[in-house]
Amino acid sequence: MKILESKNYDIEALRAYAILITIVAHFVELIPEWASWISFFWLGGGVDLFFAISGFLIAKSLLELADRQQKFWRFAAIFWVKRIFRLWPAALFWSTITLIIYAMINPENLRASHDMVWQSWIFAALNVENIYIYFCIQETGCKQTPIWHYWSLSNEEQFYVLLTFMLFFSPASLRRWLIIPCFLAAMAQVLTVRPWGTLLWFIRSDAMFFGTIIALSWHYYGAYMHKLQSKIPRGALQALVLVAMALVILVARDEVSIRYHGLVAIFSGLTVMAVSSNRNLLTHQKPTRTFLSFIGSRSYSIYLVHFPVFVLMRDVIISTNWLDLTVQLDRIAMTFIAIMITLILSDFSYRYVENPLRKWGREKSTKIQSSPELQPS
Repeated sequence: MKILESKNYDIEALRAYAILITIVAHFVELIPEWASWISFFWLGGGVDLFFAISGFLIAKSLLELADRQQKFWRFAAIFWVKRIFRLWPAALFWSTITLIIYAMINPENLRASHDMVWQSWIFAALNVENIYIYFCIQETGCKQTPIWHYWSLSNEEQFYVLLTFMLFFSPASLRRWLIIPCFLAAMAQVLTVRPWGTLLWFIRSDAMFFGTIIALSWHYYGAYMHKLQSKIPRGALQALVLVAMALVILVARDEVSIRYHGLVAIFSGLTVMAVSSNRNLLTHQKPTRTFLSFIGSRSYSIYLVHFPVFVLMRDVIISTNWLDLTVQLDRIAMTFIAIMITLILSDFSYRYVENPLRKWGREKSTKIQSSPELQPS
């Protein structure tokens, strides 16, 4: 049974929530002195929520394609043409802009050398930034670059390459049983300790597996899922969503559990599961829906832009002494300016880079899909 086709505004709301968590976590790049309270908004909470959302949406899309029994290379072409133009142009655009800006600044005023930024750009373009960072931090003298946040994009694309093969080459009659190996793969990671800097931190996929499980559940057991969720009162389901959203932040700490990554992935999955029925649990009021949809629709561009803006702004202000960062008011002023620049550039990115090329890729993907040779035999 297919998942509901109408737009799920709750998913957009979760995207907005995830990017807000991530931005707050990255305030530490602007004001390291704020680290004590910023640690409550640990980066993984937002990123793993993004992973669970994308796992659900991408698996849903792949399952619908796989049901048409196309040849693999055509099946992959339909998906990857759409996927590539959804993500890569904006990612390459902003990483290149960052690279150019860094090349124009005196390296003595930067935390990372020009060579490090150049290397980071190359591996980000190849979608192996996560692997690069892992090996980089094993070396003495390796420093964070303003493109390091691309590790999560690389991690996602690597997962979806494997998912493409897994869903297509699983026999159609057995595909519904993929829920079991996906669950086992997720739980194996949940039970693993993954401190920052280890390889498992950079290739984690438990949240994406949970998202995939949700998509499989709706695709093959949709009637049961509808029946199950319809029995839960709307108010109770809304409360569940809000509690799960809060726990995505609250459990992301060593003090809670050394396996906090797994807890974050579980509550990210529960949050996506609760809104997957498309009942407007978070967006039933139009003003709320409008605001959260605006932020959620631009969350990808915001993610791309905010980190280099934060890193570059602090480096430039320190080198020019434009603000006195020992003064709390100046710290707040810099944070406000950084947020405004991020929002302006993100809106530009969404309107003139991300969205036009996404539409173009969708049109090309549709043409491939509708060509006569692609119809089931």
